[in-house]
Amino acid sequence: MFSYQQQQLKPCCYLYQYKQLVIQLFVGLGVGSLLQLIVPFLTQSIVDIGINTRNLNFVYIVLIAQTMLFLGRISVEFIRSWILLHISTRLNISILTDFLIKLMKLPMSFFDTKMTGDIMQRMNDQKRIESFLTGSTLNIIFSMFNLVVFSFVLAYYNVTIFIVFLSSSILYSLWVVFFLKKRRELDFKRFDVSAKNQSSVVQLISGMQEIKLNNCEKQKRWEWERIQAGLFKFNIKSLALGQYQQAGTFFINEGKNILITFLVAKSVIDGQLTLGAMMAIQYIIGQ
Repeated sequence: MFSYQQQQLKPCCYLYQYKQLVIQLFVGLGVGSLLQLIVPFLTQSIVDIGINTRNLNFVYIVLIAQTMLFLGRISVEFIRSWILLHISTRLNISILTDFLIKLMKLPMSFFDTKMTGDIMQRMNDQKRIESFLTGSTLNIIFSMFNLVVFSFVLAYYNVTIFIVFLSSSILYSLWVVFFLKKRRELDFKRFDVSAKNQSSVVQLISGMQEIKLNNCEKQKRWEWERIQAGLFKFNIKSLALGQYQQAGTFFINEGKNILITFLVAKSVIDGQLTLGAMMAIQYIIGQ
């Protein structure tokens, strides 16, 4: 059966069209991560060298270096934001243009079976695709890159802390993945309810004269209110699911931080780590 969903390109194909900008974006992500990687070692050097040796000049030098790194990271973020703006704008136009092209090629019979709200909601959902490609996906890649980099740093400081950090990160990811199926189901429901809401609003506005002529204002208003009640029920389910997921991730993350803090403090007391290394590790787990 012919449908415009089948005619849509895969989302990643749109990103490939702007591969040069995407490459620049990844270069920026890499530079930003490397700059961020240097900060823990500078923090350690302030405590272990600057404070322990009472060398104020060394502290000044490190602080200047941290300031330069901060300015560098800010510059990278600004450039990354501009690149993201160009990518997201072009991506949104490309997706909507292709959608309209495919939509206009469909036969008249298709529009007899599809509600206006359904089509409008699909157009609105293109923004979600753009947000996913230019926001969520890139943030996940950036987080994974930072995870790998900081994992090596933690392994350099202490293997036990590295194992705890890696295990909690894997558990965190599994917990999030566990909710994906349920979120997918809720997403389909959200689309259906939102499409009905769009259709109801369009009918109310465009058919106001007929509604008044037939004296069915109350019926149409009640129909709209029932849809709003459905939206409210969906929002309750979505909020409950989000809170379950958030509670688990919060427990895993905070449990990891508490355990690592204990292990680091114990290592400092036992003489396995310096106080500066403790400060550096605390910076890493705070990212």
